[in-house]
Amino acid sequence: MSITNALSNAVSGISAASRRAQVTSNNIANASTEGYARQTVSTVQDVVAGRGNGVLVAPTSRSTDAPLTASRREAEGQANGSQAHATASRTLADTLSGSGSLFDRLSALETSLRGVTETPESVALQERSVTAAKQVASAFGDVSDTIQTERTNADHAIADAVNEVNVALKEIESLNGAIASALGNSSTAAAYEQRRDDQIDIVAGHLSIRLLSRENGQVAVLTDKGVTLVDSRARELEFQPTNVVTADMDYRSGAGPLSGLTVDGKELSPQSGPQANEGGRIAGLFEARDGTLVDATTEIDALASDIIDRFEATGIAGADGRGLFTDNGAALSSPATPGLASRIAINERVDPAQGGQAWRIRDGLDAATQGASANSTHAQSLLDAMTETRITSGSLTRAASASGLAGELGSLFESRTQALEDTAANDLTRFSTLETAEADVIGVDIDQELQNLILIEQAYGANAKVIQVADRLVQRLLEI
Repeated sequence: MSITNALSNAVSGISAASRRAQVTSNNIANASTEGYARQTVSTVQDVVAGRGNGVLVAPTSRSTDAPLTASRREAEGQANGSQAHATASRTLADTLSGSGSLFDRLSALETSLRGVTETPESVALQERSVTAAKQVASAFGDVSDTIQTERTNADHAIADAVNEVNVALKEIESLNGAIASALGNSSTAAAYEQRRDDQIDIVAGHLSIRLLSRENGQVAVLTDKGVTLVDSRARELEFQPTNVVTADMDYRSGAGPLSGLTVDGKELSPQSGPQANEGGRIAGLFEARDGTLVDATTEIDALASDIIDRFEATGIAGADGRGLFTDNGAALSSPATPGLASRIAINERVDPAQGGQAWRIRDGLDAATQGASANSTHAQSLLDAMTETRITSGSLTRAASASGLAGELGSLFESRTQALEDTAANDLTRFSTLETAEADVIGVDIDQELQNLILIEQAYGANAKVIQVADRLVQRLLEI
């Protein structure tokens, strides 16, 4: 081997060691970066005319495990969706079971009416009953407001998620081009591939997707039902947010202006057909907006209808057919339009704040003047109406008093929420398990990387030694 050949071999060795050191250092620096895949540098012997000519450095590659990564992405999307669904349900359940809940307010009204039957001459108890009734109406309004607020939040969260997905899809399109260009020039595409994987992770967190390999290292992104999102160019998801979602809006029944999710005119909204997206955070938000919370509106409206109807019985209601509670000032219609819980109000004839008189709790809604102070007949009728065991038109199947039905409804919502939270916890556990497994396969092992640095240092030193020896040989030759 000539001195020139030895120098060439040593220089190529130092260049390879330098590249390996750079990649190893980058691995160590990103060891704690979520989703980072370990990069490696391969070298091959360069042989020219049958003689060794140093080493060639291959483009940097990334550690991958496509099936494991696909499973992790699917699990992450499922966990995101179930968590979004459970969070909305928990807010509603806490409203129904917290301090000042419907059960508490109805129980307080029952207690106040009982007090009037026992001490009908007490003005304070009459006024307390009116206040309790107003608080019942307010509690219904609070629950209804919570439901519609959560639906509005879900709608806006869908819009935000769609924007994130659209940005990520455009970035994937751009990175596909950069990867194809790099590979076409025999350059490393590892950094572009890492960035593309990060963007694919964003999409997979919101939608159920699958990938198809294309030439020159590019990938096509499709929904799990085969709708194309990226293939040479990115498609745009379309969703129109609604400023305020109200009780009468129901996307699945076609009521109101709520938007679905589409791409190229294809409907992706959950439960919308064969191409519907049923996984990911967006699906969970749709299920909250159009499923669980719509059902909750139906349930709370059914209870409000029961409460109004109890006091519209003959002998309790006024001549106009209205009882202690009204549908925004009117008698209960059949069937009531959605959002009844938000409209339930106390009859103005017993409310001093609206020009009424609290003593009508004792004497009747149509009473023009106060009756005998010891007469508790009407108050007893109101109490009997509250304590009568009935079944609502909702999902409750056990007959109960007004407060009992409210308690049953609170328990029903709590049990549903617990089931959703259990599902979310299980999905999160599955995702965490797969994430750990993926990190073990493609992630960075600090100990191994530090060992690699030692080997790289040794290789660098050996090649440097060759250069030193060659330098002394050249110096010796020049001295002859």
